[in-house]
Amino acid sequence: MLRIDQGIVSVVLGYLKLLQRTLQTVLRVYIDRTGVGEFFVEQVIKEGIKNVRGIMLSLPEKENIMVCMKRAMEKDQLRIPYDDSELINEINVERYEQTQTNQTKFSHPNGTHDDRLWALALAIYASKPEIPTYHPFVAFGHVIKPLWQFSELRDPLGGNPNPHNAAIYCGTCGRLTTSNHEMYHKK
Repeated sequence: MLRIDQGIVSVVLGYLKLLQRTLQTVLRVYIDRTGVGEFFVEQVIKEGIKNVRGIMLSLPEKENIMVCMKRAMEKDQLRIPYDDSELINEINVERYEQTQTNQTKFSHPNGTHDDRLWALALAIYASKPEIPTYHPFVAFGHVIKPLWQFSELRDPLGGNPNPHNAAIYCGTCGRLTTSNHEMYHKK
């Protein structure tokens, strides 16, 4: 059984609390929850740290995180001091390869670490702007549902029961169109 050093947990929790108190604008805290990390994510949430999200570092997620960091570097949005040789070394020795399932696998040579690299990459990933959610209500004054959400359109056999008598459904409300259908859309 893998044990987590409570002293280290306390130090990191204290540091996170200090950051949130000092900065007051921490929008997200991403924590690697792979392996024993789930315990740490739970501890951080219990301690009242806001906006915490545990990230499972699967192969696709790691690729997303590294692509985000690469883009920040390409746009000259990331500055690493030259005297931080440990971090620069971690970045330079990180390896990647394509698996048979066409996923990118990251690794580092024996005797080296990549913890600081992933901490930096997660911080950059957490700082990316959220993509706004599209809400049709704003444009039309009511919610437009996709046609697949209406039970009368779903056929368990996957086809139209009577293709010669295809019904026409309203694209706004999803109801079967009838001669008096416009009454549903009057203001």
